[in-house]
Amino acid sequence: MISNVPGPREDLYFAGAKLDAYIPVSTIGDGIGLNITVHSYKNRLDFGLISDRYLVPDLWHLVDLHIAEIASLFEATGAEWAEPQSPPSMRFGGDGVEPIEASSADVEDMIAARSGLEADLAAKKASPRKVAVKKVKK
Repeated sequence: MISNVPGPREDLYFAGAKLDAYIPVSTIGDGIGLNITVHSYKNRLDFGLISDRYLVPDLWHLVDLHIAEIASLFEATGAEWAEPQSPPSMRFGGDGVEPIEASSADVEDMIAARSGLEADLAAKKASPRKVAVKKVKK
């Protein structure tokens, strides 16, 4: 699911405090593995990506790909970043870059369980199906 929410072009305030950023955070529901929301505020766009970790296991890779494509658009159009961008952090596990270690033992267990499930599914697909034959008395 992708949504674009146009926001205000002027500064917003709450109890006298100026709003610096309008960060989009959305949800995913049953059957939706990825939600990308784009909000505008003043002269900027903010992207929010939320995913089901089983359907999109490396969301940071997708974030980095978005940033790289936006940089390509800027290059092609001559646009300039409002804030200088630092080089990519290489935090993802795709494109030949080694993934970072799991943040906890729980995450490692989830990855191992998922890998086990994938191996079980592959084995089931590869094994011949047994056909039950029912004997009929005459």
